[in-house]
Amino acid sequence: MAVHELAGTKVRKEDYIDLAAIADAYHRIFPDVTNAAQQVRFGTSGHRGQAGNGSFTEAHVAAIAQAVCNFRKEFGATGPLFVGEDTHYLSKLAYETVLEVLAANGVPAYVDSEDDFVPTPSVSRAILRYNSGRTENLADGLIITPSHNPPEHGGIKYNPFTGGPAESSITKAIETEANRLLAGKNAEVRRLPYEEAKQSRFVTPYDYKGLYVAELASIIDMDAIQDANLHILVNALGGSGMNYWHRIAQAYGLAIDFVNDQYDPQFTFMNYDHDGKVRMDCSSKYVMSAVIKEDTAYDLILANDPDYDRFGIVSGREGMITANAYLTVASHYLMTHRHFDGLGIGKTVVTTDLLARSAKLLGVPLYEVPVGFKYFGGLYKDGKIAFSGEESAGGSFVARDRSLWTTDKDGMIMCLLAAEIKAVTGKSPIEYYNELCEKLGRPYTMRSDAPANLEEKAKISSLTEADVTEKTLCGSPITAVLSRSPYGDMAIGGVKICTEDGWVKYECTYESDRYATAPEHTDQWTETIPALGHHWKDNGDGTHTCTKCGATEALPSDTNSALELRVVDAEGMNQPFTVSQNGTLRTYTGAYDTATLTGDLNTLRYLQDHGAQTIQFVTNGQTSSFAINDLLAQGSGSEVFYLTHRGAEEPTLLLVEADHSELVKD
Repeated sequence: MAVHELAGTKVRKEDYIDLAAIADAYHRIFPDVTNAAQQVRFGTSGHRGQAGNGSFTEAHVAAIAQAVCNFRKEFGATGPLFVGEDTHYLSKLAYETVLEVLAANGVPAYVDSEDDFVPTPSVSRAILRYNSGRTENLADGLIITPSHNPPEHGGIKYNPFTGGPAESSITKAIETEANRLLAGKNAEVRRLPYEEAKQSRFVTPYDYKGLYVAELASIIDMDAIQDANLHILVNALGGSGMNYWHRIAQAYGLAIDFVNDQYDPQFTFMNYDHDGKVRMDCSSKYVMSAVIKEDTAYDLILANDPDYDRFGIVSGREGMITANAYLTVASHYLMTHRHFDGLGIGKTVVTTDLLARSAKLLGVPLYEVPVGFKYFGGLYKDGKIAFSGEESAGGSFVARDRSLWTTDKDGMIMCLLAAEIKAVTGKSPIEYYNELCEKLGRPYTMRSDAPANLEEKAKISSLTEADVTEKTLCGSPITAVLSRSPYGDMAIGGVKICTEDGWVKYECTYESDRYATAPEHTDQWTETIPALGHHWKDNGDGTHTCTKCGATEALPSDTNSALELRVVDAEGMNQPFTVSQNGTLRTYTGAYDTATLTGDLNTLRYLQDHGAQTIQFVTNGQTSSFAINDLLAQGSGSEVFYLTHRGAEEPTLLLVEADHSELVKD
């Protein structure tokens, strides 16, 4: 995907959000429920939107809270309701609205005893802690957060008595009831003034932070981390768990330095993400660029997003480890360093298949479910899995005694596990990952987004095995086409096409950064894991064929790499092209007025080793050529290059520091 010129730079003052304007819109705008963009709509992580466009307002939050009050008994909860919120400005406003509605409905609300923010995993932990051993008066929770979305966004999600994200039947009921209430101008919503609600007997202080931190030793070897004397930097990203990290360092005697650990609802300290947006994605190298340069001074750099359900990990001098890579490391370490015999690993259908390979190597069960952490809850409850992970930097696992920790994503324990791995094995997560790749093969992934209207979304979501008529994918025989999950036989919202070497999935999702005219997107995920043991023969045309199995790679490959060059348009979308090689001249051709040829320098080195000296890039008959040696001379490592050609203009070149796995992720 094309990288914005501002990516990795500090946010400019002109892009700071206007807090007063957001507050005014939140309280003033009443949504038009005849407009689909202003209705309550629950995605995989609750209802999200913005106040300014009428998609997340006081009326939305009040209606959702009232809907939960109306139906929570039917959902199995009659005890207290745990309330958490992150550091988005709209979260602060929505928190007050939620308490007003809960108190008016006589629902006991448990709030932080220190008036601090409460991360998503802490709410999940609190629900499970309270419900342990109970069969009645069970607790549930509301978490006010739009996750890693931009500062002007808001969000709210419901976690039932299971502790994790609500399943579809529950969210649909809340959504329907909330929209019914909105259609009646919220006349049926019961509320008290905030100060009256806060002082009522229905609002109870609860020590979220103290209990969570005290229990960490039950799931992480905190002694090992302390004994190793690791030097750690925590990039708190101004999120809800920043004071949790301070408490952790104090309680367990850890050598932790901090950055961005002050509340700033404008998030003025942030760096722009790859697309030039302000987005608090701790797994993005662009968001983390300000601290990555400090990697030589620390054993690990750890980070979380605003609600602390995601992780970001910089592995010493080796840089940032991708989410999929770390999920593989974490699961393998846990299954080999804990007494988890008989338990398995959970993954979503778009999470790296390296987890499947690892599970097979270890001889443990694998449970593959649709996208969404909610699908892991039952697996934890039934004692089937020890670990679960999803590609969007989310994971969790059971305690050392195999008891349930959370049923939601927990970015803090995922970060602390990285420290434990370093302390116990002496290996950084990347070193650990590289060793695993020696046994399992090295994966390379790519995600492509394209806009889709409602009709197209419905068509893609309803795809079945019968709709896939091709017999091969990228030259490899198709071994399976799935429209339902391998575990649970649940619809996956599209199709996943599998070969022995990789897979591609087509699905529709809502843009996580939701706007009034937010388009739905088709997400194309691909992954290539070259099978071990191939014996490649150079065909002389840019392809290699295995003499053992007959497989053919479209681009040169070996057992250790899956090299790739791509053509993307001005929106960063992958576009088709043809490739040919005549002697030392390698030509990439596409029918575009403007396009960008992108890959990494290691790819060019490989091509050079196989006879290519000049790259020619052709768009609509206009040609640009460059010598591979000249391009290599401008870089020093595995930088990603972006060569943009606009008709007859001279091509522009951008080099970006990254490893190949990060290139294909972005």
